[in-house]
Amino acid sequence: MSEQNPEIEKKTLVMMRKVLGNIVKETIPEKGMKNVLSDSCINDIKDCFALIAARERELSESNLVPKYIDEPNNVVEIPVSSIKRS
Repeated sequence: MSEQNPEIEKKTLVMMRKVLGNIVKETIPEKGMKNVLSDSCINDIKDCFALIAARERELSESNLVPKYIDEPNNVVEIPVSSIKRS
């Protein structure tokens, strides 16, 4: 997915983080009340946040930039014979 369009993956990760954060905020119990989420659900949410963060880190480290077929090549070739010795 990320190789085809990294921007879609980045937007998906941001949205997933936002939705999970909103779920956590909206289910925080009032003082003295029991949390409506089970311990396993809370741990699953934490694991999801960790996975999202790990993937975001991978994407930022790899600097995935889409390359299009019709994009000009920025490489300038210099023949070795044209290099003068000093």
